[in-house]
Amino acid sequence: MLVETIGSTGRLSDLQPGHCFFFHDGKQAIVAIHTIDEESRHSASIVFSREGGDRIPWAAIGGLPHTILVTRPLKIRTDPTSLTFGNSLPLGHVISAGGRFYLAASLRKIDVVTINLSSGMTEELPNIGPIVSFPGGAPALSMAIGGHPFSNSHSLIDRRRPDRR
Repeated sequence: MLVETIGSTGRLSDLQPGHCFFFHDGKQAIVAIHTIDEESRHSASIVFSREGGDRIPWAAIGGLPHTILVTRPLKIRTDPTSLTFGNSLPLGHVISAGGRFYLAASLRKIDVVTINLSSGMTEELPNIGPIVSFPGGAPALSMAIGGHPFSNSHSLIDRRRPDRR
């Protein structure tokens, strides 16, 4: 019998930068992305839940359960009709800068951290060229893999394996 699930159980200590996973906060399952700070090599999780207030997603430096469900690789698809140009770092948006894609998350009350979506590492945005963002990265990620929707988003996540398109 074939059983296809979104992922398998694992431990936080086994994650690589960029891995997506679920954890249970005592009330509900929450999705997050594992990241490592490029300079200090400290790990964090970019968490997609309202626990961070209105600043979604937010960086959790610790305190997450050790048992998690690690997802298969996910693919973020953006809606070209939702793109915006500018120099701001909108939280939860997929950001295109310098030929790479990033996601901005809140860090503490006022700071913002960006992660490179290809490497999973925290990284400053390049200071060259325009910044384009696609709203709905965080809500789309949450809605597409079973989290709780935070808004109506046009972005999509494709969980299908590349050989099944």
